[in-house]
Amino acid sequence: MDHPSRMSLLPHRYGTLYTVGLGFLDVMKRLTLEFPYQELWGRLFGPNRGRVEVLEATKSLKCDFEGLAVICRIRFRDKRMKAADLVGKGAVRSVETLYEHRDGSLVVFIQGKPVVYAPRELRGRAPNVFRPGVVSAGPPEFVDVDRMKVQFLCKDEEVPKILDFYEKAKLPHRVIEISPLQSASESDLSRLTAKQRQALLTAYSLGYYDVPRRISSEELAKRLKLGTSTYAEHLRKAERRLLAGVLSR
Repeated sequence: MDHPSRMSLLPHRYGTLYTVGLGFLDVMKRLTLEFPYQELWGRLFGPNRGRVEVLEATKSLKCDFEGLAVICRIRFRDKRMKAADLVGKGAVRSVETLYEHRDGSLVVFIQGKPVVYAPRELRGRAPNVFRPGVVSAGPPEFVDVDRMKVQFLCKDEEVPKILDFYEKAKLPHRVIEISPLQSASESDLSRLTAKQRQALLTAYSLGYYDVPRRISSEELAKRLKLGTSTYAEHLRKAERRLLAGVLSR
């Protein structure tokens, strides 16, 4: 059975979440790239780079040509420094201390200016929007402190264009995977109704399953303009169907 292509945009604070209809998946490729992050930490902290040690890269909420938002664990080599001393230096716009460990290291939420730049010839009114046929699979993910992974969903002919884009941007990168997306008929998501799939993907993408949880079910319901009990029902049914599929294998 053919499924029509569908794509919806769910805006949130740190960018745009793309929810892709099942028919769209049948003609798409998954392109996974890995980027070194050492230089980008240096750009972020600027003149403080030698005074800050990044111990753990916990979560990347945004890292693109428009800005940066990351959660990481840091330690100051200069014991007199405070998190507020980072603001206004390098690319750091704001720092919020989330937790202080017994060893004095801090888990911080940092928002900043871009640390990656689009080459001049590729800049436009919306420099962070790719051409039609290419969408980000979600925010970048840290592999470890010094490496970041980015996934794209794109048409086959767009793969060399994306690679050429990063060559022109002079961003060192390594291709991890180029593979066809799982067919709709084979996908576990095809077991779900459209509403269940939307509830589950939205919850996953916006941090409902993170530890600690970044968003509540009430907030998710509001974003999707649903009643709290209705949203919770869709999510529970989606979780149950997926779990039943896994346990039956």
